[in-house]
Amino acid sequence: VNFVSCHDGYTLVDKLQLSVQGEHAEEELPAIDKLIHTVLLTSQGIPFIRSGEEIMQDKQGEPNSYKSSDSVNRIDWVLKAQNRDIFDYIRGLIALRKAHPAFRIPTVEGLEQWLHFLDTGDSGIIAYTLGEYANGGMWKEILVAYNGNRNEAGIHLPEQDWIVVCKDGQINLDSQEHLPGGDVSIAASSALILYRN
Repeated sequence: VNFVSCHDGYTLVDKLQLSVQGEHAEEELPAIDKLIHTVLLTSQGIPFIRSGEEIMQDKQGEPNSYKSSDSVNRIDWVLKAQNRDIFDYIRGLIALRKAHPAFRIPTVEGLEQWLHFLDTGDSGIIAYTLGEYANGGMWKEILVAYNGNRNEAGIHLPEQDWIVVCKDGQINLDSQEHLPGGDVSIAASSALILYRN
């Protein structure tokens, strides 16, 4: 089971508020939150999302809130409207995962057959492909790249006719945007998800 926060300990937002430093840290949190959920929901294994994580719910910095009041433990539904972009992004990631079995390969043998990491040098980017209609999927190949840097970074993609599903913190399962591969930039704290048929 893969998760970034649960009922015990800090929420993801609390963890980010404690660890992301700098003059513009608060402004960067939504992008970092999206990237973390992209990693979680495109990773192999079973994803677990704490209730409220999809709307950036915090526990006011309280790591062990079982004795805390409802003001700490309740779901603040106002956050759904305030963070609608993140809610919709995570909903899109869940739909992507459900629609494409390549993100749910059940065996080690399947992982060895279909999952291949790309050499990204020292760019700070982690990238991999899920190939040959992985796990019975409808896409011939999927490419996922995570830029964990707090600034834009470049990567060289295999030169194919890629269709963009996720870029610059936006997800669109019906996208018609094409990318030919080669040298591309990935926005700070974001992911790139592409596929080809």
